[in-house]
Amino acid sequence: GLIQPIIVLKKNDSFILVAGERRLRATQILGKENILAFVSDSDESKLRELALIENIQRENLNPIELANSYKDLIEVYNITQENLAELIHKSRTQITNTLRLLNLDPKTQDLIASGKISQGHAKVLVGLDKEDEKVLVDSILGQKLSVRDTERLVQKVKNKENTEDVEFENSMQSLKQTLNKLGFASKNNKKELIIRLDNIEKIKKLTEILNKF
Repeated sequence: GLIQPIIVLKKNDSFILVAGERRLRATQILGKENILAFVSDSDESKLRELALIENIQRENLNPIELANSYKDLIEVYNITQENLAELIHKSRTQITNTLRLLNLDPKTQDLIASGKISQGHAKVLVGLDKEDEKVLVDSILGQKLSVRDTERLVQKVKNKENTEDVEFENSMQSLKQTLNKLGFASKNNKKELIIRLDNIEKIKKLTEILNKF
């Protein structure tokens, strides 16, 4: 059965759904024509607040959707992060960290929203300049870096190490992975790459690949 009624607003001869979209859809899927509802007499601003809060409480919101919901509540009602924390029963730290994701490049946000980059990775990227952020995002995707590996790379960048060196190292690792897939063992020492060719067949295979270029 329905544990909690939906909330609607009566307008002229129809009703506007305020809260309970998933409950309403589930009822429709079950083929039911009626659903228990509370008809609210609150003003529209209060109803929008209820709708935003219910949206925040959905379990399937991605981190970017959640951050935008927080942002909407803060801007619409001109409240502080502390006020929002009390309103939705979350810690201020959690709200701050989530809102900071909106400072990332829009392309990075899209990757977070689609699940290609985790929220753990995203938090590490916040605060980098856009060029460094792009380099790190490419590395996370290309090399399937863990959050810990990403933290190490970010630390190098923050310690003023040359971003080109970090990118070179990432590209070198990517090249080694490609060579390994082609059947060539390799190792690198700083900026030198050594490919092990221990039989004539590997030499012929590598020569054939290079001749294609």
